[in-house]
Amino acid sequence: MPIRLHLFLLFTTKIAALIGGFLLGMDLHEVMQASLPDILNEKIVRFFMFGLLPALLALILTDLLFRYVIPVRCPKCGGRARYRGSQTRKNRFGARQKIPITYHCQGCGHTHRTNINPASPLLPD
Repeated sequence: MPIRLHLFLLFTTKIAALIGGFLLGMDLHEVMQASLPDILNEKIVRFFMFGLLPALLALILTDLLFRYVIPVRCPKCGGRARYRGSQTRKNRFGARQKIPITYHCQGCGHTHRTNINPASPLLPD
C-alpha cells in the first residue's frame, strides 16, 4: 500500500475508532446498568470508565494495528516499510524539536520522511 493511502487510512481509522469506542462503551453501560454497583452508575465514573477508557483503548489498538500489521511499500525498493510515527529530539540549542512521521524500510533500510507532523496544526512546506 502506498504511504499516502496508509496515512489517510490511519487518520480516518483513528477517528472512527475514537468515536466508535466511546459509543460502544456507553452502549455497554446501558446494557449492564441494572447489574452494576451504584458507584459505576455515577455520571463522571460512567464517562471515564465506559466512554473515555474504551475510546482510548480503541485508539491504541488502531495505532498498533497500523504500526505492526499493515505494512507500506517502500518508495525506493518496493519492499515492506513500517510506520514509525513522529519523534522528539533535542536540537543543538537544547530545545525539543518534533520530527515528522517516518517510514522505515526493512529491506533496504531507507527512511522515508513525510511532511506530516502530528504535533503542529499546520503542515510544513
